Amino acid sequence: MILVYIILFCIHSTTFAANTSVALNKAEREWLYKKIPVRYVYDRDWAPFEWQNEMGKHVGISFDILKLISSKTGIIFEEVATSSLKQSVGLVEQNKVDMYSAVAFNQTRAKDMNFTKNDIFHYKALFLTQNDSKINYMNDEHFENKKIGVVPGNTLTIKMQKKYPNNTFIDIKSTTQGFEMLSNKQLDLLLMNEPTGYYYMSYKGYDKSVKIAKEIDYEFSLKIAITKTMPIEVITIIDKALEKITENEIEDIYNKWTTLKVIETTNWELIIKILVVIFAVLLFILWNNLKLKKMVDKKTEELSANLKIMDRNLIISDTDIDGVITYCNENMLKITGYEEDELLGKTHSTIRHPDTPNEVFKDLWKTISSGKTWQGEIKNKKKDGSFYWVDSIISPKYNSKQQLLGFKSIRYDITDTKEVEALHKEIEDTQREIIFTMGSIGEARSKETGNHVKRVAEYSKLFALKYGLPLKEAEMLKQASPMHDIGKIAIPDNVLNKPGRFNDEERLIMNKHAKLGFDMLKHSNRELLQMAAIVAHEHHEKWDGSGYPNKLAGENIHIYGRITAIADVFDALGSDRVYKKAWDDERIFKLFRDEKGKHFDPKLIDIFFDNLEQFLKIRNSLIG
Repeated sequence: MILVYIILFCIHSTTFAANTSVALNKAEREWLYKKIPVRYVYDRDWAPFEWQNEMGKHVGISFDILKLISSKTGIIFEEVATSSLKQSVGLVEQNKVDMYSAVAFNQTRAKDMNFTKNDIFHYKALFLTQNDSKINYMNDEHFENKKIGVVPGNTLTIKMQKKYPNNTFIDIKSTTQGFEMLSNKQLDLLLMNEPTGYYYMSYKGYDKSVKIAKEIDYEFSLKIAITKTMPIEVITIIDKALEKITENEIEDIYNKWTTLKVIETTNWELIIKILVVIFAVLLFILWNNLKLKKMVDKKTEELSANLKIMDRNLIISDTDIDGVITYCNENMLKITGYEEDELLGKTHSTIRHPDTPNEVFKDLWKTISSGKTWQGEIKNKKKDGSFYWVDSIISPKYNSKQQLLGFKSIRYDITDTKEVEALHKEIEDTQREIIFTMGSIGEARSKETGNHVKRVAEYSKLFALKYGLPLKEAEMLKQASPMHDIGKIAIPDNVLNKPGRFNDEERLIMNKHAKLGFDMLKHSNRELLQMAAIVAHEHHEKWDGSGYPNKLAGENIHIYGRITAIADVFDALGSDRVYKKAWDDERIFKLFRDEKGKHFDPKLIDIFFDNLEQFLKIRNSLIG
C-alpha cells in the first residue's frame, strides 16, 4: 500500500510539473504542489502599473505580468487592494500580505523582502507643472522654495528630497489627488513617474491644464518583492518565469497600457477637404482604370484573333537594290489604301510616317546594305493620313551566284498591340501623377514646397543607380519616394507646424506619421504603391537601430528606406522650415560624415560624396 501511495505521489508531482513551462528543481516543485496562495498588494490608483477599473477589477502592467507568471508556473496569486503606497507598506509590515506586485528596490525594503533579479519595468520620472507656467524648470536654480506634490515613502520621492532640499514636499494620497492639486495651483510641481504622467495627461484629460516641466535624468526600475517569511523557492520560481517571458509578450503588455493617445487638435476642416480631394482622385483612378481595362480587354481579344490569322495577313513587298518597290501583295494594298500602280516604282518613303525617327531608317539601310537582316517596329502612314504599326523583317535577296538583287520585306500588323501598350502607359502615367500629387499634399500640410518632393525623388533615383539597382527599379523608387511623408496628413496642425523643437509628447505624436503612411498604402496590390508603403514606413529608421518606428538596424532596413532617408535629410537640412533656417553645405557635409554608420548607410554616404557634383546639380536645377 505504501508503494502505491509513493507511485501515485510521483505521478501527481510529475503531472503538476508538466503543466508548467519553467524548469524547476525539486524544492520548487514541492512548494508548488502545496498550492499555497501568494497574497499580493496593489494600489487602486497607480495607473498604468496597477489600478482598479470602473468594474472594480485589478488591471494594468503588473497584473498582466502576474497572469503570465501564473500561466507559466501554476502559482496561485490572491490580490488585496489598497488606496495608497503607505497603506500597502502597512499591510506588508503586518504580514497581512506576502508580496508587492511592483515596487522599487531600496535597502530598507531589502531587510524584510526578497527581490526578483529581473526587472518588470524600466522608466524615467517627470516634474509636471501648470500649462500657463512661465518658469523655466530646465534650470535647477528655479527649483527653490516650491511646493512639490509627492507619493510619500517611495524611492523616487526620497531621491528628489535629497536633491532639492530647499522645497516643501507635500504628501499626496493618490495620483488623482496630485493632478487635481496641481491643476488647482495648490502645488507648483508634481513628481510623477513618466508612464503614469503620460497616462493621466492623455487618458484622464489633464493635458489641458498640465504640462511637463522637466524630465529627470535618473532611470528607475520595478521588481517583484516577496516577504522573507515566505520560502525562498517562491522568489526563484518567479524569477525563472520572468526569464521565460519573451520580449514580444512584454512589449504587448507595455503597449497595451502605455501607448499615448494622440490629442486631437487637428484642423478637421482642412483634413476633410484633403480627404475629399484624395477620395475624388481615387474614384477617378478607379473609374479611369475600369474604362481603360475594358479597352485593354477589348484590344487583347482583337489581338488574340489577329494572331490566329497572322499567317494569312502577312504584308509583303520587294524592292530592287535602290529601294524601289517592285512587288507588293494584296494585304499591303489593303492596309495602306493605295492601288498597286501607286506603289510600284516608288520607294517606301511613300508610306513613311513622320513620327518614325530618321535614325531608324539609317540603321535599317546600314544593316541590309551590309548583307544582314534587319528587324524592328515601324510606324507607317496610310493613304488617308491615318497610321498603322508593323513589325518588319527585311532581308537581302541574292541570285544563285550570290549577287545582290534587292530586298524582301515581310511585315505583320501590330497596331492593336501598340494601342494596348499605349493604354497601359496611360494607366501607369496616371498612377505616377496621383502618387506625386498625394505626396505633395502631405508636404503642403507641413508648409513645404512641391520642389521638396521633386528633389527627393531625383536624389533617390541617383542614389539607387549608383548603389547598383536596375534602371527600372531606380525609376520606380523615384516615383514612389514623393509619398515618404504622406502620413503627415493625419498629424495635428499644432504639432506638424510648430515653430520650434518638439517636447517629448509632440515628438511621439510626430513620429507616428511613418506608421500612418504605411497603413494608408500597404493594402494596395500595385507594385508602385507597395514600394511607396516601404518608403513611408522605413525612411526614419537609422543604420545603428536608434530610429523609428521599429528600431530596425543595418541591412534590416530596406534599401528603399535607407535611400529615401538620406535623400530626405539632405534636402530638409538645406531648406528653410517652420522650425529652422537652411543649413550651409559645409555644416550638412560635416553631419553626414559624423553620422556615417550611425544614422546613414555607410555605402550611401560614400556614394553621396563620390557623386557630390551630380547631387548639387539636381538641387540647383529645382530651387524653390
